[in-house]
Amino acid sequence: MTSLTPGCRYSVRVSPQMANRIVDSARSILNKFIPDIYIYTDHMKGVNSGKSPGFGLSLVAETTSGTFLSAELASNPQGQGAAVLPEDLGRNCARLLLEEIYRGGCVDSTNQSLALLLMTLGQQDVSKVLLGPLSPY
Repeated sequence: MTSLTPGCRYSVRVSPQMANRIVDSARSILNKFIPDIYIYTDHMKGVNSGKSPGFGLSLVAETTSGTFLSAELASNPQGQGAAVLPEDLGRNCARLLLEEIYRGGCVDSTNQSLALLLMTLGQQDVSKVLLGPLSPY
């Protein structure tokens, strides 16, 4: 059993309307499973926003045992790779979060290598971790 903790949608040097497009597409997937989803938006413009336009979404789910599983996607930098539509980014990020929940474990696939590295550097027979299927990395 999991609940969704607040997610954050961010954009830099693009239209603030991108926020609504990302949030609506992520909600279209996640509302099928849980109705109370909170996704905050953060939009920066002007000098404080840097020089590169882009947008992204970070989602986090908390299990009843207190484990946090996350998924994050960002648009490709300008001029590198194919352009990403905000709707596609929102849907794909929601699907990644659902995949992390399905995989189970206490560490999401993006942080498995960090947990195992820290266990390797620690004392023997001190650490335990529950992982879902191992990621290729």
